Amino acid sequence: MKHAEACYEVVSWRHGNTFEEFCHIGEREEAEAGWAQNYGDICWVIVRRDDYDGEIYSSLETHRSKCFIKGKGQEDVKAGWYYDITAVVTPIKYRGQGYGTHLVRLLHYILTSPAFPSTSPQILPPFPHTAWGDPPPPIPSELIPYIPRANGSILWSDVPIEFYGHCTMGLDGRGLQSRKEWNNQLVWKLLSVPETSLEETEEWEPIWQEDLESSIYDILSTSHRQKLESTDTSNRAAFIQDPASPGTLTMVPVWGSFSRQPAWRTKPIPFGFRLRSEKGKKHEEVIVMISLYNPWVSNKLAITFVHNVTPVLLPATLRMLDKAVKDAGAPWIEGEIWGLDPQSSLVKAWVAEEDREVNVDIRQGLKNHVLGVRWYDEEEVEIGDTQMWSWV
Repeated sequence: MKHAEACYEVVSWRHGNTFEEFCHIGEREEAEAGWAQNYGDICWVIVRRDDYDGEIYSSLETHRSKCFIKGKGQEDVKAGWYYDITAVVTPIKYRGQGYGTHLVRLLHYILTSPAFPSTSPQILPPFPHTAWGDPPPPIPSELIPYIPRANGSILWSDVPIEFYGHCTMGLDGRGLQSRKEWNNQLVWKLLSVPETSLEETEEWEPIWQEDLESSIYDILSTSHRQKLESTDTSNRAAFIQDPASPGTLTMVPVWGSFSRQPAWRTKPIPFGFRLRSEKGKKHEEVIVMISLYNPWVSNKLAITFVHNVTPVLLPATLRMLDKAVKDAGAPWIEGEIWGLDPQSSLVKAWVAEEDREVNVDIRQGLKNHVLGVRWYDEEEVEIGDTQMWSWV
């Protein structure tokens, strides 16, 4: 409750919800969300050592997720874990005193070794007792199975990302790093259905929960692992998020469904659409995952994940999305997608689309969900997917 109170003090996070409604979102998340089960969503707080049940000085949440990892100079791909850091907040009366920075600094050590302190050499500097005092208390033994050692952590910042650069490992280590190429954004204009040809849209099939479990998770997880296998890691390590990690692939629309719903939302909305391969080969299927309502992320149609969409298929894909927005009754006039290379043939085809008024940009600054990464296994890392689906 204290974390919720601090979060509610951030006016831009309320999105018209009363405090009771705001708390209800968290209750539904804990009870229903795939990513939150088995302690997948944990709140961490800073309190006085002599008053564990007293006021909080800063707080945040972590979401446990699976990933695939390929070390520097390695050929093999292995499974690993990363944590999304989110909802970093300090109560108003304690802001500006460094509590948020210190909490993230402590979190690095906690996540890298549940049996604190860490024994990992070099990458994790010794805990600076002189400057920081005693380390945090160890994680309770009953929770250790649910908090596997982190290979890294990521976050999507709504404050200038430089803040998290100060959340260092030890006194002189690195904080979270960000690069412009991790934060590509493309916005395009949706067209009214009468202006578009809908002949090809009937071939697209909606994706529902049962489709995720029967095939979509497997298709996308396998594809991401194969993508990492073909990644050159001679100069730096690389990792890629696993779309099959519980709840992660659909978090954007599911989280949006927990809040007060807009009047236009009167019917079920699919998680996305698929175009099956004519040859019946699952790895050749075209998959587009979407979100039509999540005010914490976007006030547009959001494409959260694209798989096998080519320049040739793009026009039909956009027409299908025009129709999906109309069928849902959503008021959006634009669409948004993250994580596409501006120099790719797909983006160039998007820009060339007539009447779509495409804008390609970099997300930066306030309230723009700027992606940052702190990899614990090695100093340098490349992230294999920066699309919206792994936002938290």
